[in-house]
Amino acid sequence: MEKTISINELHSFIKNNLPEKLKSDLVEFRILNESDISSCAYFHLRNFINKDKRWKIFAERYAHKTGHFIDIVIMRGRRSEKPKIALELKWNWTRISKKDRASLDKCIKKLGLSKVYFISVYVKKGKGTKVKKKEEEKSRLFEIYITLKLKERDLSIWKDKRKKMKQALSIRKGPGK
Repeated sequence: MEKTISINELHSFIKNNLPEKLKSDLVEFRILNESDISSCAYFHLRNFINKDKRWKIFAERYAHKTGHFIDIVIMRGRRSEKPKIALELKWNWTRISKKDRASLDKCIKKLGLSKVYFISVYVKKGKGTKVKKKEEEKSRLFEIYITLKLKERDLSIWKDKRKKMKQALSIRKGPGK
């Protein structure tokens, strides 16, 4: 028998469980840049919603109504798929940009989404700066900031390992190419 996942359960997962899972991915070097955040978020969301076949998840979708790409959009419906949630994902940002905020606001207004999320994973010091929300954003726009809370020495070790991993993954042209 198929499990039913309510939209409130999905919102709860995004607000509470997803940040912890992404932080774990960051610590374990599964996240090295923005595309890794998208891959990890997609993986965790897909694992959660896969129990209810009414939910669909898509990455990097262009929404003609907004004129913007949406990093992750979650849709629901058996007969007519309707977008319900949008996620904007960023690497190393401590504040939502005007462009991303405008894009998410358009998702609310033009796509009729119930809630939108700005999620930033970063290794900078300090905590993310939340914006002052307009009245229509207060219950619909959510900012989630995920950071490594490591001591200076441990953070330095983490950054060195990340740098080595990125170098190992970089593709370099050989001589004469």
